[in-house]
Amino acid sequence: MPKKFMVLLGWMILGIVVSVVLAVQAEDASSWVSVAISGLLLLGLVAGSEGVRTWLMFGAGFSVLVGVLGAVLLLSSGRDEAILPAILVLALRVAPSAYMLWCLSRMDVQDWMLRRSLKMDEL
Repeated sequence: MPKKFMVLLGWMILGIVVSVVLAVQAEDASSWVSVAISGLLLLGLVAGSEGVRTWLMFGAGFSVLVGVLGAVLLLSSGRDEAILPAILVLALRVAPSAYMLWCLSRMDVQDWMLRRSLKMDEL
């Protein structure tokens, strides 16, 4: 398993843990649906599913687009106090999604996922 892919899986697991904590606090069924979908996407990625990889890349691309647009709108507001929120939006929204796009588009990750989906490679 490529190291960059392990980092991505670690970020995804961390996101699921945070979602579980928020779902417990919210006591809302829709929060648990989000946790379940995230867990299934993680399992699909580890299984080497090309469909899951495509969906995650689409979602990450959309997130990068929305994050950059949000940061630009904050910066274009003309207020000096908007600089820190814009940097936070870029760091917390765009950076992980950009990493996901980069990681899932690397050939070594794609090769590993193909071998994994064909049961030619173990974890």
